[in-house]
Amino acid sequence: GKLNSISYWARTFNMKMSDIPLVQYMSKKVVSCYETKLGEFNYKLLTNILLCGQLVHKWNKNVSNSCITCNETHNVFHMIYDCKNIKPIWLKVGRVLHIDISWKKIIFGFLQDGRVYIDICNLISLIAFTFYKAWLISNERDVNVIYLLKYELETRKSMVEKGNCLKRAKWNIRMLEQILNEL
Repeated sequence: GKLNSISYWARTFNMKMSDIPLVQYMSKKVVSCYETKLGEFNYKLLTNILLCGQLVHKWNKNVSNSCITCNETHNVFHMIYDCKNIKPIWLKVGRVLHIDISWKKIIFGFLQDGRVYIDICNLISLIAFTFYKAWLISNERDVNVIYLLKYELETRKSMVEKGNCLKRAKWNIRMLEQILNEL
């Protein structure tokens, strides 16, 4: 539940539990999402219930608890942030957006000077979700993470250009294009 999530993130980031206002993070990372599936992904990420190889392997020994790319333990941190194939992508995205992307910022979002950067939070959520989606797909077939990420970003760009977005989905085309050019 909520208390277990707060305790987990407090231990992970060496914070006091009182410094983690989970309700505010839920509002920022779940309710303010441009797309429902990103909100659901963020909810699972914040509440520490997102599936990964390490967790699924406990129930199904046919699912590897190791990363198929680098053979490290396949936990959520590794899958979304720390894999040798994923980390360079985050560095490129950070360079393009002129921000330092840390695991903590992926979990809690971007807040600077008391202001939440919804565009950046949604974009980072989309990228993290894409890495998760790549793992889900890789259980069925080989997947190229860069190709999948380009596809997801191009899809959002096309939706904005054609006016096919939900009203709340205000994807920043300039940011999408900059990241696409860097990949």
